[in-house]
Amino acid sequence: MESMIFGKFKRWRRVTQVFISRRLNSKGQSFGFVRFQGVSNAQDLKIKLDAIWISNVKLHVNID
Repeated sequence: MESMIFGKFKRWRRVTQVFISRRLNSKGQSFGFVRFQGVSNAQDLKIKLDAIWISNVKLHVNID
């Protein structure tokens, strides 16, 4: 799954790290983190990434 996410995200910026938790969040959902390098407009990137589907899973993007 991490390599699939890496491949999807690398088209926008250089991906430096992908982490998918084996645990679920408090709502019973899977979650993970992607770290990028060289992002000049984080809000614009968030909008683009928030439209991604991987298989039948819709990604929800937060910037922290």
